[in-house]
Amino acid sequence: MMMSCFYMTLGDGITSIKWPIELCPYLIKARANMQAKIDDLAQKNSIESARKKVHDLLKRQRILPV
Repeated sequence: MMMSCFYMTLGDGITSIKWPIELCPYLIKARANMQAKIDDLAQKNSIESARKKVHDLLKRQRILPV
């Protein structure tokens, strides 16, 4: 398979890589999937930390047993 000479730069401006244009749709989709996973983990962690904060608050106010 012959790769074209066209390249697309993917990155945040600081760390960017030039990829052959044929790979770009795959890379864009893979990056979107990874960002979705990161967002899901961040949301899960924030929910768990909020639950822990409420639980600790209830313990301090002696509503829950220690």
